[in-house]
Amino acid sequence: MANDKTFEVALTKCYFCSEDADIVINRRLTKKAAKQVAEMHGKVISREPCSKCKKYMEQGVIVITFDDSKTPPNPESTDDLYRDGGFYVLKDEAIERLADWPEFNEKAKSALLKALEDRVIFLPGEFFRKLIEKED
Repeated sequence: MANDKTFEVALTKCYFCSEDADIVINRRLTKKAAKQVAEMHGKVISREPCSKCKKYMEQGVIVITFDDSKTPPNPESTDDLYRDGGFYVLKDEAIERLADWPEFNEKAKSALLKALEDRVIFLPGEFFRKLIEKED
């Protein structure tokens, strides 16, 4: 029978919503494998959406907001964004309407249309909140 030093269980986090995602266990009962699994606990280990986020992505585009003032200049990836806790789902029609706004440049329009494919977009929180106020 394996002792607790050769067997570990980890509960990982979803990249999109940061909620619990997957349970990982080591099948190889070694200290090394157990340590690797233990290090996964409470962390994002993939960009695969959890079942809840998959359902959200079927309903629309997930909008994740970040704090521009706390995000490093010229972030290399979305991993570098300082998320501010904003998590929204917009229907495809809303994203299409936003992409048609004359205030947006081609880069912004392109990013919104790409979000229809990716099913997710990261936007500065302050900007997004002003944007949805205009929609009301």
